[in-house]
Amino acid sequence: MPQQQIYLIGSLNNQITGSKLPSKKDCLSVLFYNMRLVNLNLHDSSRLVIDECLIFWKKAQIPTHYGSDCIKKLKKVYEDWRKLDKNKTRNTETQKAHENKFKEQLEDLFDISHADALNLIKINEDRQFLLKQREKGPPGCMLGMDMKLAGIEKRKATREKEEDGRKKRREMETLKLTERLRLSSLSSSEDPDMILDEPINKTTAALDKCKISGRDTVHLLTAAAESFQSAEAIKSTFFDLNLNYVNVHWDSKLLSNIISKENVDRLPIIISSSNVEKLLGVPALASDTGKEISSAVYNLLLDWDLIVKVQAFVFDTTSSNSSRLNGACVLLEQLLNRDILFFACRHHVFEIILQAVFSYVKVTVMNGPDIPLFKRFKIFWKNVDTTHFRIYSTFKKSYKYLKDVENEISLFCRQRLNDNFLRDDYREFIELILIFLGGSPPRGIKFRQPGAYHLARWMAKAMYCIKIVLFSDQFKITTREQNSLDDLCCFIVKCYIQEWITAPNPIAAPINDLLYLKKLMNYHDKLGEVAIKNFLNHL
Repeated sequence: MPQQQIYLIGSLNNQITGSKLPSKKDCLSVLFYNMRLVNLNLHDSSRLVIDECLIFWKKAQIPTHYGSDCIKKLKKVYEDWRKLDKNKTRNTETQKAHENKFKEQLEDLFDISHADALNLIKINEDRQFLLKQREKGPPGCMLGMDMKLAGIEKRKATREKEEDGRKKRREMETLKLTERLRLSSLSSSEDPDMILDEPINKTTAALDKCKISGRDTVHLLTAAAESFQSAEAIKSTFFDLNLNYVNVHWDSKLLSNIISKENVDRLPIIISSSNVEKLLGVPALASDTGKEISSAVYNLLLDWDLIVKVQAFVFDTTSSNSSRLNGACVLLEQLLNRDILFFACRHHVFEIILQAVFSYVKVTVMNGPDIPLFKRFKIFWKNVDTTHFRIYSTFKKSYKYLKDVENEISLFCRQRLNDNFLRDDYREFIELILIFLGGSPPRGIKFRQPGAYHLARWMAKAMYCIKIVLFSDQFKITTREQNSLDDLCCFIVKCYIQEWITAPNPIAAPINDLLYLKKLMNYHDKLGEVAIKNFLNHL
């Protein structure tokens, strides 16, 4: 028979009850019930307890932390109990003091409110209730439903539902009008005397409703008809190419919606073949899931009559694309009913590696999407004397780890600067490495003004770090920042620049990956292990 009484806690409960916000004891008694009687593990038990807690906090109209943070907090209370439980046979004053302190806190509120809850709460009574619940032996209880507030929320939900309905109806009307205009233009091009009364009448009504004059109406309809005819001509020209095969490329982007202030996920879809590249469309996605992506790609391939010609997919390695069960690639294969060659974006893999290393070395304290150290450097740039900079040999750590590979990396950079680069920042990246190693690029030693430093711009991380180290005599940084930047620059020069530049070569990819893993295993510090862990996730 499972133990029914828990040390310091007392009896078990199968659920949280009462009209107050849950205390630590309430949560622990249900947690132990889930673990001892239902036989759940600690994480699953904690998740169920937090789900129950959130019901009470939601009823009290008090904003809370995310569920994952609440689970961590409950596990912390459990770990405190575990430490006491391990030493419960000790009869020392320290043990008794710890037990008494723990028991005194059991009736306290298990506080999972948002850090800024008092400012977020708009109703004063709710704010006062939270303050009272935080007191010792929390006074007060939650009463029944606030009918006034419930009425306000209900009316708000109704308004939002009606607005969504109106928005969908407008979109449907726009789509229908567009299709009718297209049919009208096609019909009139075949027979100028043929007029579709119904589409024209509805179009006229819509234009009258928008108070558009007759002259402007003629201009609008003429432009619309010409656009439809141009679209049909483009398709006809494309069909005349008679391509034998195509590769399909896609990558979702968050863009502004042209009919509202909200942003929308759009999916540019491109096909490529021998000496041919064609943008098929940029459809909007309801959500960035594998199902939505696969449906959007398949519909466009069907519209352009390319279903039987698809041979390969080109995509980045996000789970929505590469998941083995619900990824867009797997779902598209099922829709096409045949095996397709997958070309995952290798540059995307190396972006993830650099992001992992950057996060590990903790170059700077992060307080949002911006990087404070880079922001300071960008502001300071106008004071930098670009004729005076430091190279790797002036740093003890960099010289120690890079002196053996200086010639190899310098030669590689010089050879690659003869390539044609689609992006200027690739060339700038290689030139910075060459300057850092004491060399001079063919275009001379020049430094561009630092650009965007947002966390999502991965290449900015590498170039900013190298520039800051180059001008570290002029730009004031702490010892910790200097050490972190040194570690990162050593990794970029020794274990990144060559792999990044050669990543797009699919023929050499297998041997390059093996050599890269070997290089990372022999790297001098923890950064090699961090890179290996992230690299193995995307092989």
